[in-house]
Amino acid sequence: MKNILIVLLFLFFYEYGYTQQNAIQNQLKALFEEKDDIKLRSALKNYTESKEESGLIVAVNYYTYKNLQQTADSLKQIAVARFPQGDFAYSKAIEKFDSLNSYQEKIKFHHQIIKEFPGRDFSSFNGMLIQEAIENRDCALATETFAKIENSAYIHYLIPVLCEKLMLQKETNDECLNAFLQSLLDSYRNILKGSMISEKVPDIALSDINGNTVSLASLKGKTVVLDFWATWCKPCLESFPGMQTAVDNYKNDPNIRFFFINTAERGTEDPKPKVNKIMDDNKYTFRVLMDKKDDMSKRYAALEAFKVAALPTKFIIDKNGLVRFKLSGTNGGSQFIQEEIKMMIDAIN
Repeated sequence: MKNILIVLLFLFFYEYGYTQQNAIQNQLKALFEEKDDIKLRSALKNYTESKEESGLIVAVNYYTYKNLQQTADSLKQIAVARFPQGDFAYSKAIEKFDSLNSYQEKIKFHHQIIKEFPGRDFSSFNGMLIQEAIENRDCALATETFAKIENSAYIHYLIPVLCEKLMLQKETNDECLNAFLQSLLDSYRNILKGSMISEKVPDIALSDINGNTVSLASLKGKTVVLDFWATWCKPCLESFPGMQTAVDNYKNDPNIRFFFINTAERGTEDPKPKVNKIMDDNKYTFRVLMDKKDDMSKRYAALEAFKVAALPTKFIIDKNGLVRFKLSGTNGGSQFIQEEIKMMIDAIN
């Protein structure tokens, strides 16, 4: 499974608790800001000798950020030995699960991990097993395991991943898997409806790649999809094949418009050559708008007006000029993105 690092990161944040995470982040910040070398070494010693695993988590993160990986790895081994049912031991078990080649071995080891780490929320780990089941076309195990976690908050993140895998295997004509896919899409459609917002669109105007001005206010009466991206943003580029399919799906509908806002580019050179190359090399038919950095303020007008905190971020705007959906990051893959866009457009039309 290619996304093991992402899964492990989610395991850490989701199951360890955001309150504890905030405490760890504050402790790390204090370490990085400490100027007295003696006090710093004393604090690190206290963390490595802590009776709570959270202390070792702070120390491991500190040495990792300082690129002292050998020290960080040594502390991880200490943590596994000292806390055999703790977070590091659990993460190590998950890594072993992912490294197994046999599907049957993974099923067996999954049961073993559940027994060895009682009291945990296994939603994300069960999500990994469901993905394995889909890849092996084991619909019975996939649906049975999903039923155990369908009320978990993690489902919002998991469903797009599962849908992507199922969509890629749809040509198998497996009735059970196809029914499972449909049920997931229905569930995600309800999740999206529950996430609808109603915010006024900022009144800004941007120039497209050819220098033509586009005013968002002039688009009132149409459904508008905005996709904020940058040439250096890998997730942005990975989403483009799916977004091209979405654009193609609505190319004959004059009431639905797509705009791809290039923003937050790095360096001082004009980004247009890079943008044009990406469009030309991949034969994308995107209408690209340029959110240029202001020479005086060093700010990006559209980026700030829409309060974009991460790339990619997509906005779906209704015919009344209201933002109804805001999605940061990517969900699933190129197959699912087009379906997600359709769900949001359908929800507001």
